[in-house]
Amino acid sequence: MSVVRRDEQFPISVSVVISLIIIVIIASVMVISTRQITAAMVPDSSLVDGWHERIGDRIVSSGFFNLNQAVTYTYATDDVLFPASLLVQTKKSLVLPSETQLLNQAVSEHLPDLQNNYSINTNTTMQGMRTLHTGHQTHYIVYQGVRNDSAQLDEIRCVIEVWNCGISKISVICIGVAQITNVSILSTDHSTMNYLEHILSDPIGTFGEQYQQPDGLIYSIRCH
Repeated sequence: MSVVRRDEQFPISVSVVISLIIIVIIASVMVISTRQITAAMVPDSSLVDGWHERIGDRIVSSGFFNLNQAVTYTYATDDVLFPASLLVQTKKSLVLPSETQLLNQAVSEHLPDLQNNYSINTNTTMQGMRTLHTGHQTHYIVYQGVRNDSAQLDEIRCVIEVWNCGISKISVICIGVAQITNVSILSTDHSTMNYLEHILSDPIGTFGEQYQQPDGLIYSIRCH
């Protein structure tokens, strides 16, 4: 009768465990990859005073096995004197980054693109956190700048604001830009049309008293 040594059985046990782990990982990836991304968006009720989605600029993308999905909506006005836009990007990955990591990623990814069109003063920033109507806490940074194509150096403000939605398992990145001056205009007919207020407002006026409104675009975003 032959005797089987324990050290001969051990490699078999290890290989079985490894195989089971691989199967579990593959099954988990397949389950996650079949889940559709819940895209964050501005509700239609908040799109007032000329704000609308640019349907043709909507972008949907996904990586291998449908992982690292992303959906990008762009909202804008048609005001050529005081242009403004808001990009809302939803990302879904296996692991959600922290809000600090997400903000750093957003700045690294989007600030160079913004600097192609605007002279951004990275030394004049406002950073902080606030809570949206969904209860999510965001991290934001606001930059001052001017338009590169403006001989009059018309001023702009740019906000990058991010948060994670644990319910939908997504990360949300918002990039808002609004021109706030136009020195070529002699009248002040547009003084009440402050699109930056539309982008930043919330009920408690996080960014100042003039930004205290209940239906700011970012504040109103639905993500679950």
